[in-house]
Amino acid sequence: MQTPATDPDPFRHAPLTLAFGHAQAKTCGVPRRPSRPAVLLAALLAWSCGDTEPPALAVGPASYTTEQLLGLSQERRELLATIVGVGLAVADSSEAVLGAPLVAWSENESLIDLLKAAVRVEQEGIDEEELEARYRADPEWELTVRHILFLSERFRPLEQRRQAEAKADRALRQLREGADFAETAALLSEEPGAEGRQGLLTPGRRGSWVNEFWEAAVALHPGEVGEVIETEYGFHILRLEDRRALPFEEGRTRLIGELAEELGGWETALNLQDGLDTAFALEEVRARGLVLSPVVSERLSLEWVARVAYWAEELGFRRGMSSSAVAAAALRALGDSAPGPTLVRDELALPIYRHLVEQRYEVAIVPASSAR
Repeated sequence: MQTPATDPDPFRHAPLTLAFGHAQAKTCGVPRRPSRPAVLLAALLAWSCGDTEPPALAVGPASYTTEQLLGLSQERRELLATIVGVGLAVADSSEAVLGAPLVAWSENESLIDLLKAAVRVEQEGIDEEELEARYRADPEWELTVRHILFLSERFRPLEQRRQAEAKADRALRQLREGADFAETAALLSEEPGAEGRQGLLTPGRRGSWVNEFWEAAVALHPGEVGEVIETEYGFHILRLEDRRALPFEEGRTRLIGELAEELGGWETALNLQDGLDTAFALEEVRARGLVLSPVVSERLSLEWVARVAYWAEELGFRRGMSSSAVAAAALRALGDSAPGPTLVRDELALPIYRHLVEQRYEVAIVPASSAR
């Protein structure tokens, strides 16, 4: 997923999907944060409603006293607020909600790339009739696959990987000797849930699975069992259950992208300078009926969830943590000098992530110069 790292307002290029309201501060209430002055005003109004010792920093239900944040600069306080927001989302399993604006932004960027590709194809005089003829010659497939997995990620010790490969080889011999694939998958596969599903996967298209898995599956004929393959997850044995050619309307997006790549120069087919140009481009996307493949949208969402899972592991967040536990873990993570937490902090310092947290949670930060 691309992240507009250097843009101080990372969502300005997606005005048609940006659904951020500008709430007004409410006396004795806790408004959404439209801007820094409004946040501070809201905090002061809340304090005047009876709080004797206002928090120096609050993100949703998590907060810190002035004493807890002694010595932290304004920049570090803002970074801590972002870390807390990520921790709260992990704790209450709302990572997808937190990242929804970023996923929407990425989807818009992908749609605009698709529009550029379509314009580039048109520049070569390729019309719908020719597109459909090309597609019929090389359609996009949807595959139904069963597999048996022996877990052993590539970073595991070599001996462990060899043992997993040996188990896969033994299972393949059993299948070649006539063992039932579904029953063998239920008995031997180490994939979570494989027993109940007997190794059957949800039908997939190009991009649904890692490339090695897809290439092995698409090369099989229905009913055929392939050789052992290795992916980033371990060693697999695949059986192709069925394949279905998608209709042209569903495969058109992929074909346009592939043709534009072959032609080259698609990146400059449109000259978009600002948010207004981008808004126009998205209107043109809709007018042309261009849509993303469901695989693309799913991949963007999964990439976000995987990114948050990595952050959570490095920063010490877990599902079900209380807000006070999240606050404590975030403060520890802020000062952790280990390489993993340091890299995550550097990433979370980007304005885009603070923006996400401020839209998901009510945030109040007392300036460091005032917290004395």
